[in-house]
Amino acid sequence: MRLQRVPEWLIVLSVHLNAFTGGPDGYSFCARIWEGQKRGNALSRILVVLTDRVFWWDPNHCRKAWMARKRGGYGKHPDIFGIRWPT
Repeated sequence: MRLQRVPEWLIVLSVHLNAFTGGPDGYSFCARIWEGQKRGNALSRILVVLTDRVFWWDPNHCRKAWMARKRGGYGKHPDIFGIRWPT
């Protein structure tokens, strides 16, 4: 079995992780750290390397997440496991 993409629930979890850690609305955690790397943030660079290794079946995962964000993002605090975040 070959994995083609990241499951939807994992994307939603990533958006919530980003929001919980103070990131901007509509960004997944991966898109946020890729943008941080582009700005020269050393911690973001380390996190991008680690995250891309975790998602080994999806080469350049963080870059792709950032590109998806630039194409429209993921909305503001999507529903996860039946929990609605305040807007």
